[in-house]
Parts: sequence; C-alpha cells; structure tokens
Amino acid sequence: GKGKSCYYRFLSKGQQWIWLQTHYYITYHQWNSKPEFIVCTHTVVSYAEVR
Repeated sequence: GKGKSCYYRFLSKGQQWIWLQTHYYITYHQWNSKPEFIVCTHTVVSYAEVR
C-alpha cells in the first residue's frame, strides 16, 4: 500500500521550523503477505501549502 502523512514540523539544526510531508509505500512478502519493506520520501513544503 501507499499513502502520505499529514504536514508536520521539524526543528532544524539552525533552530528554524521546517514543514514536511512524508510519502510512503509498503511492499509485502509474496508468500506470507507480511510487510517486508517500508520506503519513505520526506518532502519540504512551504507554509502556504500547509494553510
């Protein structure tokens, strides 16, 4: 399956808040149908997109 997270904030090393959203997908084992891998991509989004 695949999906995306809600928007969330991350405090950077420079003490600034960055807005992020994560897209993910899960691959399942072909024989036992258990989750095998979760792949995530974190994307920086502007505050205008969050509002």
